[in-house]
Amino acid sequence: PPSVRGDRERLMQCLTALVDNALAYAPAGPVELALSQAPGSVVWHVRDRGPGVSAEERERIFERFARGSAAAAAQRRGSGLGLALVRLLMQAMGGTVVAADRPGGGADFQLRLPLR
Repeated sequence: PPSVRGDRERLMQCLTALVDNALAYAPAGPVELALSQAPGSVVWHVRDRGPGVSAEERERIFERFARGSAAAAAQRRGSGLGLALVRLLMQAMGGTVVAADRPGGGADFQLRLPLR
């Protein structure tokens, strides 16, 4: 398997946060984990079949204290810090996190770390 730069514990923390969110906002469907390779990086996917993330919210949900419309619709309580922490941890490791559409509906949160 390809080797990446990063901290195993922090990567697990990020994956756990994304899986927790997927389970909270898409309780009716399964959460899928996948791994892919992009040019110069490895991508971990956390995919769900929930309401997804609108294009307008895709950057804002990673800001501190921001919560997406799915949180309000689901009447979920939270501080709005989870995704902001994921972004900070990924940046500290030289990586990124993005929210994308899942083919067939739902969200595809992607953690990207550069190859070693």
